[in-house]
Parts: sequence; C-alpha cells; structure tokens
Amino acid sequence: MGKGKENKEQRIDKRKSFPRENVERIVVITKNANVSVQLTRADIVQTWIHGKSSQEVILEMERRKKELIIMFDEKEAGGNVKLKIAIPTSIKYLSIGTASGNVRIKEVLPEELRIKTKKGDVRIDDVPEKDCEISVSTRSGNIKTEFESGYVELEAKSKMGKIYNYYKGNGEATIKLNASTTYGDIIVS
Repeated sequence: MGKGKENKEQRIDKRKSFPRENVERIVVITKNANVSVQLTRADIVQTWIHGKSSQEVILEMERRKKELIIMFDEKEAGGNVKLKIAIPTSIKYLSIGTASGNVRIKEVLPEELRIKTKKGDVRIDDVPEKDCEISVSTRSGNIKTEFESGYVELEAKSKMGKIYNYYKGNGEATIKLNASTTYGDIIVS
C-alpha cells in the first residue's frame, strides 16, 4: 500500500442564528461555496451549511455595530458544501463575496445589494416589489435577473459570461440597467 493520507468525506449539517436586533447590514465572505439567500418571517438571521467535505468547515457570525459579518471558510470543500442564509425584510444592505461559488437571491431584496464573484453564476429572482440598487460582478459567470415591478438600478458586469435581465410583471417598473460583458451576451426583455 502506498503511503498517503486518506481523506474521507463526511456529511456536514451545521446551523447558526443571530438576533436581527439593530442589524441593518449583512456582509457574507466565502471562497468557493454556493450561497443562497432567502426570506425569513422570523426576526433573526439564520445560516446553515450542508454537504460533504473531507476538510474542516468553519462558519462564523460576528457583529460590528449595525453590521453582521458571516464568514464561511470551507477550505478545500469546493462546491460540495453550500451556505444558505435566511434574512428578514428589514435588512437594508447585503453584500456577498465569493471566489468561485454561485450566488442565488430569492424572494428578498434589500435597498442595496452587492454581489462579487470571480467564477460563479449569479441569479436574482422572485423578488418583491421594492426600490433597490444592485451591483453584480463576475469574471466568467452568467448573471440572470428577473423583476416584477418597482425601481431597480442594476449594474451587471461579466467578462466571459452572459447577462440576462427579464421584466416579468404587469405593473410599472423603472429599471436603470448598466450592463457590460467582454465576451458574453446581454439579453434584456
């Protein structure tokens, strides 16, 4: 038998929550995990990680004044571990940064949303009618957004991916779109 360290994957299912009291801003920092954000009716911020990994995964939540920092270090787990976050509607600012994970925002939209990933896809859909400012940037991922109504100021940048922006509502909508891509397509309908 060869000399080597055998890494056995283990199932991961960890949950943490934090009271929303006086938290207006959430910042999420991760390397490779896929991140999904959804709405909660509770007055807490809930996080959970699940998947399989042969490496240790660390999920930390730290409060700095009115800001909650969620740090997820998944070491070499790659896309095998997912981070889910449930936030109340009262959160005004959400920032997500990841190197190669995909990001999905569903049913929730703060006043200001910032998403930056190097290789991941970004999807924003089923969001409520709400005025917001969104900035999305990816180097080689696709960006897809769907809005029903409201005022949306969207800045989307992708060097090698596609940018899709759909308006699927019947009401009035004002969407200010600043989209750019180096090699990909931009589709607005």
